[in-house]
Amino acid sequence: MKSFFNDSLVKVQASNKHLDMEPLIRASMVVSQRIYTETKDESLRKIFAQTGLSIKSCKILSDRIREKVGLFIDFCEGYGKQELILELIVESLVDLNEMTGSKNISYNEGFEDYNLILGWINLMSIPALATEFTNEDDVEKVAEYIDKKFVYRLSWGANAFTKIAAYEMGMELEDLPIFFKYISSMIKFGVNTHYASWAMSLGIHSRNLAHRIGTKFKEDKGEIEDFSEFVEWFKNLNAEKIGLLGQLETSALENRVLKLDVNTLPEFDKVITKIKKEGMVTRIKGFEYEDRLKNFEQLLDGQNLYLKRDYQNTHDIDAIKIYYKDKELGFITRELAKILAPQIDFGLNFRATLESKSNKTIKIE
Repeated sequence: MKSFFNDSLVKVQASNKHLDMEPLIRASMVVSQRIYTETKDESLRKIFAQTGLSIKSCKILSDRIREKVGLFIDFCEGYGKQELILELIVESLVDLNEMTGSKNISYNEGFEDYNLILGWINLMSIPALATEFTNEDDVEKVAEYIDKKFVYRLSWGANAFTKIAAYEMGMELEDLPIFFKYISSMIKFGVNTHYASWAMSLGIHSRNLAHRIGTKFKEDKGEIEDFSEFVEWFKNLNAEKIGLLGQLETSALENRVLKLDVNTLPEFDKVITKIKKEGMVTRIKGFEYEDRLKNFEQLLDGQNLYLKRDYQNTHDIDAIKIYYKDKELGFITRELAKILAPQIDFGLNFRATLESKSNKTIKIE
């Protein structure tokens, strides 16, 4: 710990101001020891590190999941209702430090976050949600609350919940039921199927239209969990197919859906296909900041790295950080993050290796 701080920017700043580093070093050692003592399971510590939540919040969440693990296992085996699982997820998350914000709303008697979020993912409009569940006259206030609490915080929390729950149930993420795997995206986008989440991630801005697209895809293809097949199907949407999805108000809207959204997909599809087949080399961004260059010193070309969503990044909602063990190296490019972030949110994992230490590039597979 002492050597880490002695090589850090903090040490330089402290020296410039003639400050004693020892209290900080001692406090950091106490915190590190407490984290190790409280979470001795190395596998669980690694999962905690992937969530973006504090160790304290992870432990609270893990304990709450463990208390109800039988219900979650029953659900994975085909018993129980989605509504109950959603309620348990929300109850487990709402009071965690990372999930609370400065602005709250007043609910009608008998209603709480769970009711609002259930209406949200079941496609109720924001004015209808405000009237049905809240005591707020200002619809914009309810919209802001949903954006901050559900779209940002609880979708992040649900992603963390899924990772920890899989561990507590002794399951791999890919073996979880679809609802578990995609609940984070459903909360984020306000839809109730993973197909609709896929449509929203590709640029459809209307929740109802995304739902109709998802329904049409399921009719055409059946129960499928292959996102690349959805992308291929989506690319081939035309005016006739769009018309079958429901009543669109104008041909202008039809053109907007086709031109704005579908024509952006070739590049998206090209990137995903390239990564799956042969991998993609990309530059690390931001490595020159926050003393990250120090973290490159012990690295060799070919070493394994890992990618982690930066859910707390206020500048880029799709931000993805690059790590070597617990050492931060930088970010993948904003353009690539926009493509990969939805995939990571959907539970897809990408493997990363250091392609060139001197050129600050990584290979993603």
